[in-house]
Amino acid sequence: MIDYVYRSTLVAGFLVLIKTGLDGFADFRKDGFLFLEMIVGIGLIFIPFLIKYLFNVDFPLMIKINYWIFLVLSVFLGTGLKMMVLFSHWDKMLHLYSGSVITMIGYSMFLLIFSENKEAKSHPIAMISFGFCFATTCGVLWEFYEFICDQFLQLNLQRYLSHGIPLVGRAALMDTMGDLWINMLGTIIITVISLIVSKKTTDYLSYYEVSRDPERC
Repeated sequence: MIDYVYRSTLVAGFLVLIKTGLDGFADFRKDGFLFLEMIVGIGLIFIPFLIKYLFNVDFPLMIKINYWIFLVLSVFLGTGLKMMVLFSHWDKMLHLYSGSVITMIGYSMFLLIFSENKEAKSHPIAMISFGFCFATTCGVLWEFYEFICDQFLQLNLQRYLSHGIPLVGRAALMDTMGDLWINMLGTIIITVISLIVSKKTTDYLSYYEVSRDPERC
């Protein structure tokens, strides 16, 4: 299963990269940046393997699969094939999904950080709270990234332009604030599910535990 998802993501990345190159660079700044994004996106596919190689940390199968699916939806389909332009709510769907996935990554990070602390691991509320804060912080950092790209590359990631005309007042804030709210909604959904499930089963924490090779520890 994991090999199928990984290889499918890799194939999708290279196909979109080739298409982006064949489309040409009429506007070198924007088209060149798009091509670079596709290269970076392909590089991001290998992040789980790089983390395992460098830090001996292997994230759960569920997280890795959702991570690769998100890359396909966001980088290759959303940006590379311009689904964000073709479908008005594509971006919001990504923020909802990313909020959920990053929350789960936050759970694994918590269990990794406190792997030797049995008391911390015995309290699901602590892990769930950490995941919520981790995901919402990542959502804010992403908006920083979009702002920097808009500022220095004259893009429109934060949708502050309408047909080339700058929006004014609250209208200029709607996309950014909407992204933050939707990101938090995705986080809240996983948080509520986690709270319910953790009360029903004591094995819930194990779903997010990372594995490590004892010979490398």
